[in-house]
Amino acid sequence: MKNIIIFGGSGFIGSHLLNLLKDDYRITVFSRNTQKIKTSRPEDISVENYPENAKDLALYFNKADGVINLAGENIGGGRWSDAFKNKILNSRLDVTHLIRDAFLQAKKKPAFFIQGSAAG
Repeated sequence: MKNIIIFGGSGFIGSHLLNLLKDDYRITVFSRNTQKIKTSRPEDISVENYPENAKDLALYFNKADGVINLAGENIGGGRWSDAFKNKILNSRLDVTHLIRDAFLQAKKKPAFFIQGSAAG
């Protein structure tokens, strides 16, 4: 069975994607909100906190066939002040940089990387 890593599995797209992929793939979800994922996920899905650094994440990438990144602050989660817009932007950039750095450090690179941001 192929291994897929998903970042942001608790959101609108991620939660549906987990249900679609769960029978055909071994899935590990990295989330900022592991408690939400643990209560709503299908049983066979592993849930992890974000790794501390790219080196730790690269160890997971060495065993993964693919990576899907849907992570980011909920765009409907607050008033669009300058501070909130920065929070939305940084939540996407920070995890993307972490993933990029892990790809660079991984000895065996996943075969694919898919990135999505917001449902609209």
